[in-house]
Amino acid sequence: MDVTWFVLTVVLGGAASDMSRGLIPNWLTAAGVVGGIGLHTVHGGLDGFLASFAGLCLGIALLIGLYVCGGMGAGDVKLMGAVGSCLGPLGVVHAALVTAVLGGMYALVLAYRRWGIRATSRYIATWYLTALLTSRAWPGAISDSPSPLVLRYGVAIALGTTLSLWWRGQ
Repeated sequence: MDVTWFVLTVVLGGAASDMSRGLIPNWLTAAGVVGGIGLHTVHGGLDGFLASFAGLCLGIALLIGLYVCGGMGAGDVKLMGAVGSCLGPLGVVHAALVTAVLGGMYALVLAYRRWGIRATSRYIATWYLTALLTSRAWPGAISDSPSPLVLRYGVAIALGTTLSLWWRGQ
């Protein structure tokens, strides 16, 4: 099986599960990791294994900070790790960058729909000013902030991975 089709199957399954149940199952992310490492090992030997393992570690490292801060779920982190095991280090960086842009746009659209432009803009401005003045990367909750949004980031990961593969001609 081609690794491109395999990773697309994994991320689309993760997005569908995230949308319907609000979680990305461990069996899916584990299958993605094992399949990615297995495919690369079969096709590239030890070099393929090492590249796939490096992609797995980098994919997890790119999102683990957001998980620790409470900004996303563990399933999202594991799904990006599975993407890394399939695409390798450079591929997961591309996918994560596109995912970050799409995820930010997704969050803005949800916020504007839920709270309106004025409240969302005020919240973002307050958040950035707090971060700037306190020199903290994650300033935490703002006392008058609206209730938190629930983002289905598995959808952003699926779209970001798909778009990055298309952009790179895979």
